[in-house]
Amino acid sequence: MSGFRSKGKGNEYESKIGKILGEWWWGDPFPRSHGSGSSATMSKGDVVHAGDLYVPPSFPWCVECKFQNGWSFDGLMKGNKELIISWWIKAVADAQKCGRPALLVFTKNRFPDYVMFEYSTDLSMVDVSPICFIHPVVLTRCIIITLRDFMSTFGEVLDRVRCDARIISGAAGTTEEEEYNC
Repeated sequence: MSGFRSKGKGNEYESKIGKILGEWWWGDPFPRSHGSGSSATMSKGDVVHAGDLYVPPSFPWCVECKFQNGWSFDGLMKGNKELIISWWIKAVADAQKCGRPALLVFTKNRFPDYVMFEYSTDLSMVDVSPICFIHPVVLTRCIIITLRDFMSTFGEVLDRVRCDARIISGAAGTTEEEEYNC
């Protein structure tokens, strides 16, 4: 595939993931960042942005999106120099710039969307079979699950975060009953 067509495919994928994650998180798509595809970090006031998507301060991850063929889970598990690892290294570096953990969202033709994130979450709530591994080069414990399972699993966490934010902010119109139901 030519560089121009592959860049377009990547841009479309970032927009798709921005729409999926944004609508799941707060009802509106996360837009692609202007520096997407580059290593730029943008700062505006107290908000530092790095990654492929602009996300609100309440979204806990810095998102890197990749739509590319040539990777395999087999190569990843064998510790081969794998595309996924190079993406992960970039995602972590970008995430450190904005003080958030990395979230790598990736796929290839005829595959579902996958999410890779660091194993720092209580997995007792994960009702799926994730791929967990420690890579000998990167030396972080990571989890890979489908994007659908990720959103389903963390949907309950999201509901708790939204509820806490509503109570803490004393959102107008929040009744005692709504606070109790949280």
